[in-house]
Amino acid sequence: MASTSMPSFIVELWNSGDYSDFVLVCEGQRINAHKAIVCTQSPVLAACLRSGLKETQENAVDVNFALSVCQQMVRFLYTGDYEVPLAEQIEIPPQSSGSQPLSVDGGDGAPKDANTNTTLPQDSSSPNQDSAAKDNYLPSLYFHVQMNSIADYYEIRALSKSSRTRIHDHFISKWSARDFTEVVKKASEFTGDKQFFKMIGSLAATHIEELGKSADFVALVLPDSMTAEIISVCGQRLQKAKEDNMGLEAQLQAARNELKTAKIKIKALETELQTTKAPNTRPNNSEESTQRTSRTSVFGSNTGFSPNQVFGSSTSFGATPRPSAWGQSRMILAG
Repeated sequence: MASTSMPSFIVELWNSGDYSDFVLVCEGQRINAHKAIVCTQSPVLAACLRSGLKETQENAVDVNFALSVCQQMVRFLYTGDYEVPLAEQIEIPPQSSGSQPLSVDGGDGAPKDANTNTTLPQDSSSPNQDSAAKDNYLPSLYFHVQMNSIADYYEIRALSKSSRTRIHDHFISKWSARDFTEVVKKASEFTGDKQFFKMIGSLAATHIEELGKSADFVALVLPDSMTAEIISVCGQRLQKAKEDNMGLEAQLQAARNELKTAKIKIKALETELQTTKAPNTRPNNSEESTQRTSRTSVFGSNTGFSPNQVFGSSTSFGATPRPSAWGQSRMILAG
């Protein structure tokens, strides 16, 4: 990937090597560089060139990292980005950063006096590499770890962040517990970037259940910063889970209260419905009053007689009437 974050004239200085005022020596190769470009981004390299020692006198700094890593560090200082070499060109040194170079091949032992800026390895976006390493991301991941290592060693903060981001983004899109374990293992050997292990710890916490079942991961001796981050992130997740659970319990209780209120309303409606449908067999007060008025008009006290006076005191409705004294007298006279 090429970057356009730097002005074009700076990129041209890197491509040409013109006006360079010091060199980086790595595995016998001399890489031309410019103090104004490099030292403003790396306080460690700036201190080397101001020390008054060999580096100052010879305007040369020995770099004890793999050549491809050193080349891409310089590319980043001039362009703001770095490229991943082909898988077969990526060297995984068995020793941590700061060790002696693995090979110095200058023929007679002297460094090769050649500007290697223009012969950098191909980009990882090469179609050949994509097909060859379709399912094997470890070489490129190892390279990102080494880029983080050299950035941490020379205190190039922007490069540290870039390498961390590229590893993080890889595992977000292409998670693999096996690859992750291998990266952690290599990172523990090569880099001391605490922010790197904090980022790795956050990823580990996200997949802690799966990693906890991996014997290879459990067997790792993790850096303190990574262990602390795993504990911190897991603690935050646990706290969030508790808060979410409390919120769900509150919602459940509110739902229960609404259900209880709804049941009470339903019962009241059922009672009202039953009252409306019940048969009206008993006359109401107005009907009873009308009946009493009718009886009074027939047998009321203003008529001067009562049912007993008409039918006799012993006469009852529905029985054979007994003649009164007046009626008996008429019967005798008629006889």
